[in-house]
Amino acid sequence: MTWIIVFLFGTSFGIFMSIFIDRFINKQFEKEQEQKGFKIEKITWLSNDGKE
Repeated sequence: MTWIIVFLFGTSFGIFMSIFIDRFINKQFEKEQEQKGFKIEKITWLSNDGKE
């Protein structure tokens, strides 16, 4: 009986952790993409400076 409780607890904890880690990685990835986009815009703006 005890092993069933341990198994269910372990399974639910594993699922919870995998969802948490997945969301954390997605947030980090989105932050990185925003920073890259900002850098590209800045470089484009600097390269166009004085040409227009």
